[in-house]
Amino acid sequence: MREIKLTRKVKKTDTFFPFTISVFLIIFVLLTKGIALNFFVITISVSAILIFLQRYNAVNLTMYEDTIEIDFYLLFKKIEVGYSEIIEIKSLWDSGLGANLRFKVKDKNEVYTFRVKFSDDEFCNFFEEKTGMNIK
Repeated sequence: MREIKLTRKVKKTDTFFPFTISVFLIIFVLLTKGIALNFFVITISVSAILIFLQRYNAVNLTMYEDTIEIDFYLLFKKIEVGYSEIIEIKSLWDSGLGANLRFKVKDKNEVYTFRVKFSDDEFCNFFEEKTGMNIK
């Protein structure tokens, strides 16, 4: 059994926030019988799009000495990549998320982009050490 060096999990509440908003909108539409069917269809469509866009953000990152195991909640998929397969690391400022760290990982023919809260010093230091890239 390999030794786990660091684990980061996305909160389920953060992951399913768009789904929760969509459910409240659907309930609102059903309770107010005066709204047209078009609005209901648009609400369902927007909720499906939001959940589709969140599919790569719902992950568990388990960091070992030489690899990262990425477990996707919504895709029911698990991949394992080496630190050498990290293409890019950037520190960003988003108005909604605040300071965050974005990194891209290439696995076979696919490129995945992840965001981590930048205030997580333990994660950033471990990441800098393993990748040899300067984050800040």
